Amino acid sequence: MERCSDAGEDQGAEEAFGAATYSLGSEEALAAAEASSFVHPLLAELEAMLDGLRPSLTPDNLDSLLLLLLTLCTERLEALLMTKRVSVLGALQLERDVRTFGKRLGEISSRSVRDKLSRLSQIVTLLNLEREVEVLDITSHGGLRLSAAEIRQVLLLRVEFRKETIAQLRL
Repeated sequence: MERCSDAGEDQGAEEAFGAATYSLGSEEALAAAEASSFVHPLLAELEAMLDGLRPSLTPDNLDSLLLLLLTLCTERLEALLMTKRVSVLGALQLERDVRTFGKRLGEISSRSVRDKLSRLSQIVTLLNLEREVEVLDITSHGGLRLSAAEIRQVLLLRVEFRKETIAQLRL
């Protein structure tokens, strides 16, 4: 997928995500963000690429390619997300976007895509916390694919969270 590798001339899904704001201040802004989501253009690009290759590849090879593209895209989306500020409403929209993305990818792949989306899903979960200290409940169970430093970095993206509180968390 060329958009996930920084190539291409037209504004594609990656550029749409890069330009998207998740620091939303109202329900109207949330509705506007949903209408301009990066998910549908990204899925359209992925599906168009796979449809073009479908006649030349076995189903297993097509799934392998999809999972490789998904890995590259989620890494790029994660990197772009780490440059954004996110409000409580923006976190809700981001959660919708990631769920829609994962659901559709699960429908077009015969393999599970959950593992490939796990880091991105965990980031979204952290961004949807009501208070900074709630992260302690999540980290106490283990199983996160994020380091303590990454967790702090994610929490700092939320506009409502205080840097001092995050720094004091024992992760």
